Amino acid sequence: MENEFYIPLLQMNSLQGKVHLFSSTRKEIDFQRDDEERDLLHSYNIPIRLLQNKHLKENLQSVELHLKEMITLHHYLFNKKQLVRDFITFNPVMRDIKIWAQQMAMEQLPIAICGTQGVGKRHLSQWIHQQDVASDGYFLQIDCKTMTEQDIRDVLQIISTLPENLLSQLLQNGTLYIHHIDWLSFDLQQELLELFFDQLNMRHKMRFIISLEHDLNESYKNGFICCGLYKLIDQYVVIPPLAERKQEISSFVSLFIKQASQRKMCQRIKIEKEAIDVLSNYEWPGNLIELQQFIEKLFLAERSIVTKHYVLGALPSSYVEKAEQKLTSLADAEKEIIERTLRICGNTLEGKKQAADILKISLSTLYNKMKIYDL
Repeated sequence: MENEFYIPLLQMNSLQGKVHLFSSTRKEIDFQRDDEERDLLHSYNIPIRLLQNKHLKENLQSVELHLKEMITLHHYLFNKKQLVRDFITFNPVMRDIKIWAQQMAMEQLPIAICGTQGVGKRHLSQWIHQQDVASDGYFLQIDCKTMTEQDIRDVLQIISTLPENLLSQLLQNGTLYIHHIDWLSFDLQQELLELFFDQLNMRHKMRFIISLEHDLNESYKNGFICCGLYKLIDQYVVIPPLAERKQEISSFVSLFIKQASQRKMCQRIKIEKEAIDVLSNYEWPGNLIELQQFIEKLFLAERSIVTKHYVLGALPSSYVEKAEQKLTSLADAEKEIIERTLRICGNTLEGKKQAADILKISLSTLYNKMKIYDL
């Protein structure tokens, strides 16, 4: 089993920092920090895998010299325990995407995951990384929507300057995931490509995954990605919006409730079936992100049972109005069908029996509907 040590584990009211090394013989190495560094280091645990004991001293010296850079890089690194493990597929298209993703996990091909915001591009990229059982590398994520271009350049600079022994322990056999790379300038896209070719792929065998809001070919034609990036991508997939995967919504609701209850360490809320039906019929323009945020709000409301009435009140009023209009139009359509059938069969008792048979309802149900619709 590979050795690991974590830095730093600091005492709250002490300037004394500690590096803990876990191996067959546990060692502890102390080092002094000033107030500024202590504040910077507090609450960070930076995992560094030491592949060989003979390099221990060299690794510790490198960590000491490049501690701040490693803290910065650590914000964007995730191990497999921190990534998603579930992949919900009740939709035929998503089942095909899952098969494709399993194949990609066995390869080191540069790929693109396309789709509108919130459909699960990051989720799928993490799942692909998880499926590579032969690798225990880290998942390096760069989010081009939340990070400034300067932030991204700082990360690239750190990767370019870190000693090889540290960099290999962090990035070897890992995944570089660039979220919404189509938000970057062509210059920075080119810098990422050069870093990937010159260092990450050749030396550390990293997988390369990008995400785009539009189809790969469309993104290139519209000038969102540079020529070099377009030519690099070997395969791509487009994730459909949640509105086209309504059969998966109830499963995502259960998953998000489970995750929220575990994170908040509280009892799971229960959602009535009628409420689930309402959620499944909503379009969710923000896709999975909007659905997850909705579930979070249910926990904030501290409701143990969520009813259809509560869900309708929590959804946008425009949707509720459309739903009511739809119900009204269905009622009008039903009234028209019954009225037309009675006109054909006649308003006698025998005619009503014949109409009920045609409509596939009982005679008593027909009488009730005639009363409701004043026929």
